[in-house]
Amino acid sequence: MKVQRKTVFEIDRALRELDKYGRSVKLAYAVAKNLGKMKGELEAVRAAGKPSKAFSEYDEKRGPIASSFAIKDKDGSPIVANGQYVITDQAGLDKALKPLQDKYADAIAEQKGKADEIEKLMEEDVEIDFHKVKADLLETEGVISSDAPGLGALLQPLLGTIIEVPD
Repeated sequence: MKVQRKTVFEIDRALRELDKYGRSVKLAYAVAKNLGKMKGELEAVRAAGKPSKAFSEYDEKRGPIASSFAIKDKDGSPIVANGQYVITDQAGLDKALKPLQDKYADAIAEQKGKADEIEKLMEEDVEIDFHKVKADLLETEGVISSDAPGLGALLQPLLGTIIEVPD
């Protein structure tokens, strides 16, 4: 079946969540089988986007600087929202980071280029022979129930790719 690479990542997340709810050997087998079929594609994309040593050094040095400008919780730990520090003084942070950004300008530009290429790569189609399961298996497993109301949205990438939906 042809799917976009970004869909492969969505399916991976959904299967890993679904695996938490699975109770039968049949469902566990289907999850494991499909995770295995996608593994090479997922690893290849992650490897392609891996930052250079220079960018990793930059990022390692940037972290403590950014942390020092972050709002702290009652324990003194920086507050993080959406994977980023919540910054109190953006202008101050920008000024503090400027020398570091200048020093690592080439590495930053290279990583941005990689990120742009990965974004395009994620839109491309790949062929994966998914192991299908019938939708009623999820119902009999109790996966689709009032116990897991938020799971419905998470399962969306699986519908029609891995979960066979009756016509």
